Amino acid sequence: GKIVDAARLTVSAWVRVGVGHRHVGTVVSNRVATCAKLKHEAGVTQLGYALKITEANRLVLTVGSQRHGCMSLSTAAATVPADQWVHLGFVLNDDPNENGFSATLYANGVEVAALRGAGERPLPRFRSTRNVFTVGSSTDGLEPFTGLIGDIQV
Repeated sequence: GKIVDAARLTVSAWVRVGVGHRHVGTVVSNRVATCAKLKHEAGVTQLGYALKITEANRLVLTVGSQRHGCMSLSTAAATVPADQWVHLGFVLNDDPNENGFSATLYANGVEVAALRGAGERPLPRFRSTRNVFTVGSSTDGLEPFTGLIGDIQV
């Protein structure tokens, strides 16, 4: 498939967290599970994005950045209730004409967290070195999601 490397990326999905959810679960991702700067065999930093739900049902978005290896945006606990369908989404914007990088998280169409004018640039934009879009876990198979995921839109 094509590599997504646009100045703006929007991803959404319907999610139903399982009742027995007791660990971090990845909804969609194009990066490995950790936020640390990992090295690919060729020495390229593994970057990208991941939408996760924590054991406290908190919504978390991580995005690879030039300076820190990872920026994280999260909501209050219990944003994503167990055993209920919730429409989740995020928008990443790296348009230099709009005051730098921004990230916005949504739950059921309502903005629940935002980072604006961060001045950090993901590398390169929202693409990862793996060039893989994964549903239900990180690209390395870690942090599997417990529950149901449907109607994903990119």
